[in-house]
Amino acid sequence: MSTQAFIQLVYLGAAALFIFGLKAMSSPRTARRGMLMAAAAMVSAIGGTLLDPQVVNYEWIVVAGLRSPRR
Repeated sequence: MSTQAFIQLVYLGAAALFIFGLKAMSSPRTARRGMLMAAAAMVSAIGGTLLDPQVVNYEWIVVAGLRSPRR
């Protein structure tokens, strides 16, 4: 499996997980699980983006991560 195919598969899985997470957030009983699913989808999408060989300069990504607001 090529890298591009793997990245596309990660994006597809992240999109599906995000949709299921949104659906789970519609009920108070399953909202926590929905939030965790949506967070996992975002982490996997970011990971897929970082695996892309077209991303050759990670400096701005690191700067954005360091400058993000923390509580």
